[in-house]
Amino acid sequence: MRRFDFKDKAITLFISQETLNEFDCKDFCSQMTPAEYFLEAEIDSFLFDHLSPEFLTYIQIFAQKKKLPPIAILAAHGGQKKDKWLFWDGRKEIDVQKWLDALDGKFACLACYVCNPKAAIVHTRYSLLLLPDGEVSDGCMMMDKCHFSLIHPWRGEIDRYTINYEIEHLKQIKR
Repeated sequence: MRRFDFKDKAITLFISQETLNEFDCKDFCSQMTPAEYFLEAEIDSFLFDHLSPEFLTYIQIFAQKKKLPPIAILAAHGGQKKDKWLFWDGRKEIDVQKWLDALDGKFACLACYVCNPKAAIVHTRYSLLLLPDGEVSDGCMMMDKCHFSLIHPWRGEIDRYTINYEIEHLKQIKR
């Protein structure tokens, strides 16, 4: 697992070596590292094209209130064994919940860019979650086959219908 901090975008990316290798673009983008290319090709599209701008606003306000870095993204191949949602880093199978537990409260939002074929349920105590409900790829999102849910640790899922109310509610909270 590699970590990249993109301060200009306020994003910390945790990416498996396999996923990073898939975005090795020496042939056509020699000015970018594989992590920069992944961020531009996949994550920018995910955050800025497929998510509602209000979700990003909510995450930013939550980050300011909690005085936390805004977003940490886990990018890896994933699946399920028995009832556990796993991601792969090399030959290691790692429980997504354990990754979330390790970073809970250190970032305002923990986003899982990891396939979740059986829509496994995970949770946090302090950080927002941005979770997929199935396969994850730019193509799946463009075909509307994958959706991401924004989940508040104690208020539950925040949807498009209530996001504006939730933003106003969050603004009223002192901390």
